[in-house]
Amino acid sequence: MGYDSNVLALNPKHYWKLDETSGTVATDYGSTPVNGVYTNGPTLNQSAMSCPSGVEPATLSSGPSVAFDGTDDFVSIATNPNYTALTLAMWVKNNGTADRYWFEFCWSSGSSLPIAIGGAGDFGNVNNWSIGCFNGSGWTGLAGTSLSPSGQERFIVATIASAGRMRLWENARLKGDVAAPTFSAYSAGLGLRIARRWDGGAGNYSNGRVSGVAMWDSVLTDAQIRSLVPPPSYVEQTSFLEDLAPNSTPWRPYGEAAAGGGGGGGGTPPTTGQLWPRGNW
Repeated sequence: MGYDSNVLALNPKHYWKLDETSGTVATDYGSTPVNGVYTNGPTLNQSAMSCPSGVEPATLSSGPSVAFDGTDDFVSIATNPNYTALTLAMWVKNNGTADRYWFEFCWSSGSSLPIAIGGAGDFGNVNNWSIGCFNGSGWTGLAGTSLSPSGQERFIVATIASAGRMRLWENARLKGDVAAPTFSAYSAGLGLRIARRWDGGAGNYSNGRVSGVAMWDSVLTDAQIRSLVPPPSYVEQTSFLEDLAPNSTPWRPYGEAAAGGGGGGGGTPPTTGQLWPRGNW
């Protein structure tokens, strides 16, 4: 299974793969499709992004990506989803360390900006992968890993519940969970935008690549979020180490008696845990 099939298996409302090779239309493959428009000439058909997934050192990759120049490129999507809860997933590579808006429900007369990814300076988490929620008078922000060093590829998931709970995931790891302003239905404004803040202008466009933007009108469960890009798992060290190099490993599985009574612990093996140093029990 790849990212594309993992997303579609959860029936997103919108899914902009951003995998076009030419033209100005960003096709929406979701269940309620609204195509986006590539504006001011972003560079299409760039390389996929990836992050660790499954048994190390395996990775999972997005599809092709779109490069934005940080000057005026963005994707405009003429819809204002009337959602009362939201999950948003996307792949992002920032070419710098400056704050940028990577996705947002756009501002409407200063009244509401329910959710934005990036733009950390606005909601108090400077130079971090962040999500923010604005409810009329102030921001609530939630930070992930620092944007620095530049050029790192990230799979970001943001959720906000109708009761006002906001969560941030990065590379399939939960990074934060915080109370936020109630996410009320939002049906007015300037639409959705990828790689641009609502007001444009210098410093308000993203410089980097984006791929695989998906949106649901509910908060996905933890298991569903992990199914999009399964988190990395590690091969567990067990007694097979003894088979590879008999009596040479400094570790012994729990329950194995120490030869000659073991070390300072009198030869009594532990009954819990996984691996223990030889000579210490």
